[in-house]
Amino acid sequence: MSFKNTKQLGFLAALFSALAWSTTGIFVRFLKDFSALEIIAGRCFIGLIFILLFFLIRQNSLGKKIWKSKQAWGLGTLMACYFLLVVTSYQIAPVAEVSILTNTTPLFALIYKRSKGLSISSQEIWGISLGMIGVILVVISGNSSPQFSSGTLHLLGDFMALVAGAAMALYSIFYRNIPIEKKPSSQLASFFTFFVGSAISLLIIGFSGDMGSIINFLDFNALYYFLALGILATLLPTLCYAYASSVLVSVTVTSLRLLTPLLAAFLAIIFLDEIPDFLFWPGALILLIGLFLIIKSK
Repeated sequence: MSFKNTKQLGFLAALFSALAWSTTGIFVRFLKDFSALEIIAGRCFIGLIFILLFFLIRQNSLGKKIWKSKQAWGLGTLMACYFLLVVTSYQIAPVAEVSILTNTTPLFALIYKRSKGLSISSQEIWGISLGMIGVILVVISGNSSPQFSSGTLHLLGDFMALVAGAAMALYSIFYRNIPIEKKPSSQLASFFTFFVGSAISLLIIGFSGDMGSIINFLDFNALYYFLALGILATLLPTLCYAYASSVLVSVTVTSLRLLTPLLAAFLAIIFLDEIPDFLFWPGALILLIGLFLIIKSK
C-alpha cells in the first residue's frame, strides 16, 4: 500500500472511531444496573473474544516474544484506564458534558509539545486560551443541570473526563514515538487493551465478592447493549484508533475526535431526553474553536 493510501486509510479509521465512540455514553446509561467495573469487564471481554477470533482467522499466534512487549502492555494499560475513566464519568455526569471534556486531547497534546521545549505559535496560544474558557463554561453548565447533582460527585465526573482526554492524547503520542522495530500492530495493541481491561476489572470484582449483578447479564436487553458497547463502541473504534495512531501524527488523530461530542450531545437529547444547560452550547463552541485553532496550526 502506498504512503498516500496509508494516510487516507488512517484518516478514515480515525474518523470512524470518533463517530463510533459517540455512542458510548448512551449504551453506558442503558446499562444503569451495572457498576463501572462490570461494564468495563463486559465490553473488554467481548472485545477480547473478537480480537482472538481475528488472530485465529489470520492464523497469528501470541508467542512468548509478544507477551514480553513492554510497549504493548503500556498501550493496553493506557487505553484500559481511559475506558474506566470514561464509563465512570458517564455514570455521574451528563453525556454531552463528559463527551466534550474527554475530547480535549489536542489541548494535552499541545501541553506535551510545550513540555518538550518546543515553541508554540500565537495561534496555538489563542487556541489553548479559548479551550480553557470553553472547559470552564462547560463545567459551570453541568453543575446547573437539574438532572444531575451539582456537587463533588458531578465535579469528580468532569475531572475524570478531563483525565481521560489526557490519557487518550498520551496514548497517541506514546504509540507514535515507539521505534518502528518495537511498535506493536494496531491489532496487538487492541488485544492488550481488552486483555488488561477485562483481567483487572474481573479480578477486582472477584476479590470484592460483589457478584450480585451477575444475574443481570442473563437479560437479553442487557446482552444486546453489552454487544453493541463491546463491538460498535469499543472493538471497532479501538482497532481503528490504534491503526490511525500508528500512521498519523497525534494532533491529526485527536483532532478528528472533535466530531464525537457533537453527535453524542444529539444522541443524548434523542435517547435520554438529556438537554444541556444553556451555557453548554457557547462553552462547547468556544472550546471547539480553540481546538480547531490548535489543529489548524499544524
